[in-house]
Order: sequence, then structure tokens, then C-alpha cells
Amino acid sequence: DEQLHLLRIKWNEQKEAIAKTCFDTSEKPCLCMDGWHAYTLDYSSDRLKEDRRYFDTAGKPMSIPEHKSHRELVEWSEDRSQKMTSYFGPDGAPCVDAEGVHQYQRRIENGHITRAAFFDVKGQPHYFGQFCTWEKKYNDQGQCTQTRWLDEDDEPALNSSGVHIQTT
Repeated sequence: DEQLHLLRIKWNEQKEAIAKTCFDTSEKPCLCMDGWHAYTLDYSSDRLKEDRRYFDTAGKPMSIPEHKSHRELVEWSEDRSQKMTSYFGPDGAPCVDAEGVHQYQRRIENGHITRAAFFDVKGQPHYFGQFCTWEKKYNDQGQCTQTRWLDEDDEPALNSSGVHIQTT
């Protein structure tokens, strides 16, 4: 196997990466360690949406191993306190990642994800055993001090270790 030698990055006028392409030591197209050859990244004019699409060495849409999708759509709230990531296959249909999740919804406070909820392609909560949501609290130094696992009604739920609240 040839190793990645060159990663070409294309930039827009706002100095944002809009395309990345991988090449081997012979400068022939190759797959990077994450399993894609190229991806494009489009931004909405208000910068609240990012649309990333992955391609193989022939330039065809492909699903990457990390989250089993061709397209990753990230949407931010106006104040950037909410982030939603959704996955789509090469055919444009909603798909799920390696954990069975189609959409992640996150609340962000002071640069930390303080709540994450998980959904399937039908918009229903996706459960990891008994929970489909977690919440975290942070101290002034930015260290996580508590994690709680919840069900779709925000009622206590157990994680895979049988714990509802973990404190540090």
C-alpha cells in the first residue's frame, strides 16, 4: 500500500477549506487513512450550514467507513449554541453512522458540549441500551464534573455500565 504523500487543499475567499484531495508518493489518487480520496465542503452564506461530501479515487460519491455516509450536513443555530449533524448516503437518502445514528443534536455552552441527543432516520430517539441523551456539567477550569444519561422524556436512564449519573 502506498502511503499518503500529498493532501491538496482548495480555499475559498473567506480562507475556508472547501475541498481536500489525497495523493500517494507517485502523486496518483489514493484513499487517506479515513477511507476517502476527496471531499468537498460547502458553506451557507450565513456560515450556519456546512455540507461535506466524500468521493472515491474515480470521483464517484462514496460512503466513508467512519460514519458510513457520503454526505455530512452540519447546521448551527444563529448564536452557535446548537449544532445538528445529519448523515446521508450516496443516493441522497438519510442513512445511519457506525453506531446506528442518523442525527446528532448538541447544545454547546462556553465551548463545551453540554447535551447530546441521538435520532434515527425517522426522527425517533436512537437508544444506546436505555439512554438516547446525555448531559454534562463543567467546572470553571473546563473539566467535566458530571455526566447524566436520560431517556427521550429526560427521565433518568442507565448507560452501558448501569450508571445514571457519573461525577468526578
